[in-house]
Amino acid sequence: MSQVIILNDLDLLIFKNKIRDRTLNGEPLQKLLRVLGVLAGAKILSQLFAEDITLITPLSATYTGKTYRSDLTAVIITNKDDYEALGEGLSEVFPISYRGYLDLERIYGKSGFTSKVRGAILPDVPTEVDILIIAKSVLASGCSLIALTKNALAKYNPRITVIIAIFYSKEGLNELIRELPNTYLFVIGDADKLREDGMLVPGVGMIDERLKT
Repeated sequence: MSQVIILNDLDLLIFKNKIRDRTLNGEPLQKLLRVLGVLAGAKILSQLFAEDITLITPLSATYTGKTYRSDLTAVIITNKDDYEALGEGLSEVFPISYRGYLDLERIYGKSGFTSKVRGAILPDVPTEVDILIIAKSVLASGCSLIALTKNALAKYNPRITVIIAIFYSKEGLNELIRELPNTYLFVIGDADKLREDGMLVPGVGMIDERLKT
């Protein structure tokens, strides 16, 4: 059974809400998405991998406290639009990280399950993958995100699979729960409403087009 984790921390919500501003586009928008990637990545790291580890400090003192393993290996896969924004932010958090993307043709509704891959960067990883993170700024119906995840799972066979979305609908989230069992689903704040045309309300518009502006 998938586990849904809703992040309601103010340090995440203030950046999420800022992204809704239609005057924010291009590099400033990309920067905000990177910041959210770093913050969300830290939440994922602390919730799934925090453990008591004994360290030696620069003063040769022994210290034991909650932290994470230095050999933790993560693969972060996004769509092409999120690659240098949300995906880049997430990759900065993990000690060993590989970043890639799948560029899927844009199809709305159930047909999105069979979206064709137009281009891809899927890095080879020489060791076992501790965590595969599939990240998408906007989760509407969920179909393209499911296709993204299944493609990545087939290559990496990770110990833990995480999906993270900033903006989402209840319908899309329920679709992920049905199609992707044994997955951690991280979302930020409250769900938006899903319109019949596949757009979220209040939403963020076409975030891929806003990033290009």
